[in-house]
Amino acid sequence: MGRERGNGKPDILTDTSGTTFPAAGTAGAPLYSPPEKPAMRPLLALVVAAAPLFGGCGSPPAAPHPATAAAPPTQTGPAPSATAGGLDSEITVAPEIARAWRAVRLRVVDAESGGEQLFEVALGGAELLGESGLVISVEAFIPDFVMSERGIGSRSAEPHNPAARVVISEGGVEGFRGWLFAAMPENFSYENPRYRVLLIEGVPAS
Repeated sequence: MGRERGNGKPDILTDTSGTTFPAAGTAGAPLYSPPEKPAMRPLLALVVAAAPLFGGCGSPPAAPHPATAAAPPTQTGPAPSATAGGLDSEITVAPEIARAWRAVRLRVVDAESGGEQLFEVALGGAELLGESGLVISVEAFIPDFVMSERGIGSRSAEPHNPAARVVISEGGVEGFRGWLFAAMPENFSYENPRYRVLLIEGVPAS
């Protein structure tokens, strides 16, 4: 650590950095005290204060998956027809009303050419609808259609709500069985990719 004096004590001291200085009690020796240790309290406070900032280090928690909307159920089975919802109920018409009508008049529209044809088909009869290849059979005509718990009937003999129950086939295969309504052709008519069949009116017996 340094050069010794006659009394066995070094008169020159060297610190850990290599700096030399006179030992205490020798001539020219300054008053010396070892350097103070750095204050740890502020550093400790800084670490404590910063802890919350780094407490969540690492991968952030996965965000919860949003609720998945349930897909609407797929409808299965046959498509609704003009006989659904009770329209296939028993038909009861007073004899005098039934005798007042003998046929129905129909319009056939060709969606490809835009042309139209009119046909008159007798009640209970069948008719080929021109070049369409469709055959229609008319089962019943109701001049003033009404439906109740007792079934289907006519409120009067007047054509206030005319409807015809028909069967339409093509190539010997039945494609439609139900009702045509003159007042509601957008909902009650027959339509395939090319032709549309609509009820115009009933034909009186006289």
